[in-house]
Amino acid sequence: MARRITKDDLAAATRAGPFCAVHFLADGKTIAKTGQNTRLAEANTMRFIRENTKIPIPEVYDAYTDDETGRVCIIMEKVEGQTLNEAWPGYNDADKETVIQQLREYFNELRSLKSSIISCTDGSPCDDQYFDDNIGGYGPYSTEEDFNQGLINAWTKGREDDALIRFLCRALRHNMQGHEFVMTHNDFAPRNILVRGSRIVAILDWELSGYFPEYWEFAKAIWRPDWDSSWMKDDLVERLKGWWSFNLGTGACAFQACYSFMYNKIIFRHHHGLNHAAERAAHIISLSSKESKSLPRKATVRAALKRSEADRNFQVMTSACTRTRRRTGAWTRCVKM
Repeated sequence: MARRITKDDLAAATRAGPFCAVHFLADGKTIAKTGQNTRLAEANTMRFIRENTKIPIPEVYDAYTDDETGRVCIIMEKVEGQTLNEAWPGYNDADKETVIQQLREYFNELRSLKSSIISCTDGSPCDDQYFDDNIGGYGPYSTEEDFNQGLINAWTKGREDDALIRFLCRALRHNMQGHEFVMTHNDFAPRNILVRGSRIVAILDWELSGYFPEYWEFAKAIWRPDWDSSWMKDDLVERLKGWWSFNLGTGACAFQACYSFMYNKIIFRHHHGLNHAAERAAHIISLSSKESKSLPRKATVRAALKRSEADRNFQVMTSACTRTRRRTGAWTRCVKM
């Protein structure tokens, strides 16, 4: 059913947060999402997912561009429930496994939707935190090479002299190739999952979703989580097998883990969580090393890592990887030199 809201409706609504575009309307049954970065593509994606999968998503009642403000407004159903990050600590093992199984089914279904281009479901440009400097200016991309170049353009803008970023760009060019483009939520986090008991009743926040390379969901799921949360301590993301156990190859799998490190450095420019990200990267590397048949000499890898010697946090990753090698007796080839 079509529905428009007024200034009075928004004034009477409760905002989810000071910088959040979500408003809970006074009727207690409806949400209005409107803000500077709200796009019609999000509403189009939600409708598409509801029509083509069994994934529980709030119903979109209307989506339009307000004539007065020029901003997009999405009117949708309010689903009652508890966020998974609130519910997870109180679950027993059986509850956790029930939730994991549901998530595995939903995201396998989501990933079964594929495209020949990297874009939103309506063919509009990609949206991602990396692309915030020029929303709508990245993509759509017809090849993974073009997408990689878009990432490189975003990463290096204003950071041309950063040795770590240049190193990661080389790794991106050499390793991330030949992937399918699958439907991706792109903000998989417990705060975006609503449950009642151990039943998932809604998956929220589809503003960044679209068709991305098949590794992207996992890479983004570990980009900046609360590493001390019970969610991460239970290795839930890694237990959702199928996201990262597909045939990427050792280098690609290890490189996924580095995205967590990159996001902290490039976007947030702070040290919180970097040590955890480095340890997680080492953990993923140790898992993928079991499949590696061609391992570079340690000296070769260290020579590349030394290019970023000025960044003390990158040395944390180097140290963590070194400890992994000592434990496993193998050094995984993360990048092609």
